[in-house]
Amino acid sequence: MDMFSSLSKAWQFFFTRRLPLAMLVLALGAEALAFGLDTVRYRRHDLDLLALNVDRPVPQPAPRVVLFGDSVTQDVLKVYKIGAPGQVANLTTNKASGLVGAYLLLKRYLANNPAPRHVLFASTPEFYTFVPEGETARVYLMSVFRKADEKIFLNAFQGQVEPAFSPAILNLDQHIGLKLLALMAPRPNGLIMGTAPITQIKAYNNQQNITSLLRADIIRRGKSPLLVPPANESLLEKICSLAALHGMKLHFYHAPIPQETAHIWNDNKYLDIFEAQRNEILERHCAKSAPNINTKLQIIPNWGMRDADHLLRYQWTNVYAARLNEILQDL
Repeated sequence: MDMFSSLSKAWQFFFTRRLPLAMLVLALGAEALAFGLDTVRYRRHDLDLLALNVDRPVPQPAPRVVLFGDSVTQDVLKVYKIGAPGQVANLTTNKASGLVGAYLLLKRYLANNPAPRHVLFASTPEFYTFVPEGETARVYLMSVFRKADEKIFLNAFQGQVEPAFSPAILNLDQHIGLKLLALMAPRPNGLIMGTAPITQIKAYNNQQNITSLLRADIIRRGKSPLLVPPANESLLEKICSLAALHGMKLHFYHAPIPQETAHIWNDNKYLDIFEAQRNEILERHCAKSAPNINTKLQIIPNWGMRDADHLLRYQWTNVYAARLNEILQDL
C-alpha cells in the first residue's frame, strides 16, 4: 500500500485537484500580469535610465558633442560639469554593454535630435575588444533595447538569439517585481550630467601603498591581449556610416590607464597591436568621416586607482575631468 493511497479522500482530492488548479491559476495570473507589464522598461541600472532618457529630445540648442565612453568616463560625467553649458550630451555607458550598446544609443539619439557636429569616444581599449555575451548581454543589451528594430539587430548580432520563453511564475523578479518598481520610479528627466566644478589640479606625486589584491588585478588586466573581434569591427563600420550620413566628425581618445597595466601592454606590444588594428579598421571603413584618432595614453599611478579599472575618487577623477575639458575645448 503506497503513501498516497493511505491518505484520506479529502487529502487525495486536495493533491489531485485543488493544488494543481491553484498552481495553474497562479501561473496564469502571473503570466497575465507579466503580459500587461511587458512594455514597462526596467530601471535597474544607469543604462536602463540612459536608454529611456535618450528617447527624449534634449533641450535646444542641441549639443555640439555626443560623448561615449565606458565606466571610467561615465564616473566623471556623473559628477563633474564637463564642457560649456549645453555643449555635451552624455551617452557614456560601461564595458558590459560594449560598443554595441553605444551604437544603439547613438541611433536612438539621432532619431530624436539633430545630429551633433562631433561624436567623441573616450574609453579604455577594452571597450573595443569586449563583446557582451550570456547573462551580461541579457542584462545590459537584450532587456534594455527592446524596440522592434533593436531586437532584430541584437538577435542577428554575432548569432545571438532571443531567449527561450520563461514562465513568469518561475521568474517573478524579472517579469513582475522589477517592472512594478520601475512604475514607481520617477519619470526620466533628461540625460545625466554632473554639476560639481573641477577643482584646481594638484601634483599628486606622493607614492602610496596599494593592496596586493589591487596590484594583482592591475597586472592581470595588463596580461589580457587587446584584439578587436569581427563583431566590433562591424560596429565601428556602422558607426562610421552614421557619421558620414549625418556629417558628424568622429574622435577617439584613451581613458586613463594604471601605470603597471600600461607597462605590460607596452612590453608585450599589446597596445601597439591594438592601435594598428583599430587604425586599419577605421581607415578602411571611415574614410568618408575622416576620424581623429589620438593614441596618447594618460597613465595614472597604480595608487590612483580604486580598483583595476576605475580611478580613485575624487582626486584622479578630477584630473581626468580636467583632461576631458581640454579635449572639448579643442573641438
